[in-house]
Amino acid sequence: MNYELSDELKMIRDTARNFTEKEVMPLAEDIEEKDEHPSGMYKKMGELGFTSVLFPQEYGGSNVGHLALAIIQEELARGSSAVASALFEGVYFCHPIALYGTKEQKKQFIPPLCKGEYTFALGATEPNAGSDLAAIRTTAKMENGNFRINGQKMFCTNAEVAERIVLAARTDKDAAPHKGISFILLDPKTKGVDIRKIRKLGNKGSRSNEVFLDDVIISQENLLGELNSGFKYIMDTLDAGRIGIASIALGTAQIAYEYALKYAQERVQFGKPIGKNQGISFKLADMAMEIEAARQLVYKAAWLLDNNKPCIKETSFAKLFATEVSERVCRNAIQIFGGVGYTMEFPLQRFYRDTRLWLIGEGASEIQRIVISKQLGL
Repeated sequence: MNYELSDELKMIRDTARNFTEKEVMPLAEDIEEKDEHPSGMYKKMGELGFTSVLFPQEYGGSNVGHLALAIIQEELARGSSAVASALFEGVYFCHPIALYGTKEQKKQFIPPLCKGEYTFALGATEPNAGSDLAAIRTTAKMENGNFRINGQKMFCTNAEVAERIVLAARTDKDAAPHKGISFILLDPKTKGVDIRKIRKLGNKGSRSNEVFLDDVIISQENLLGELNSGFKYIMDTLDAGRIGIASIALGTAQIAYEYALKYAQERVQFGKPIGKNQGISFKLADMAMEIEAARQLVYKAAWLLDNNKPCIKETSFAKLFATEVSERVCRNAIQIFGGVGYTMEFPLQRFYRDTRLWLIGEGASEIQRIVISKQLGL
């Protein structure tokens, strides 16, 4: 096994790291305070090619793959979880168009996405359909060549700024729960769509929304993929999305660890740096070990996906382990800082609030354990 990144991936990593340190880190607190989608940052990421890595060259993409995207998101998350999330949401939520869209849909949406001009949202979760997405109640009834859509979506991140919402709706109410769901490309500005902001504990700057759909009429040309095949598309999207979330959590853990290590080397108590005490040094040793283990899981899952190999178990491994490591690392980083780590003067509190989301989003830790158990034949 070759654990060395290719020269191309090293260049991508270095470009993302340089961008993060020079442009993202200085504005991270401003993004947090304003709680606005970092559109300007997103456009710059498009110019650097970050938004194009999953898409075919014929539509303006570089088609470098999921490992490249994971590396970019890891680096961006060292500066701002919101900026990393903006890339995640735009790219992963457009990916179904590349996989299942018509040529016309691909030509319309992928090139501007690759330039950082378009972003997308995924409308899957509902008040009564979170972990159980087969319970989706939003309906899309066919009437005279159009869909009439009614329902409600929760935690539809990016809805207020997206070019399109990739909406999961029930198109056959008589089908079994895992059947009869379709993907529809919905323009958020369509009449009958009401978008409202959800206030969150962390990850501010990444806007989450409720979306209310009241007799929304759109043409059947907006169907994405095959009718009634949407549940499979959701699962495919979430499978890749686990890697994205894991890589963001990984980057957050890395920066929290870096802060804690530097502080432990410089903070003197009882005549010596606090890092010389085993109570602190052992925490830092565990952090370093678990972060590296998480990185290997994330990179392996991404490599498997890039090489079209089965990876349901591995993406769940990566998502579960990386997010729980990140929460633990951020928590212990605050502990190493002591009282000042609990103040708003240091970014540890932001790292902790941001990373706490990832134990829930894209399939909670409990759901990942269910997925893994089923893959083990249990």
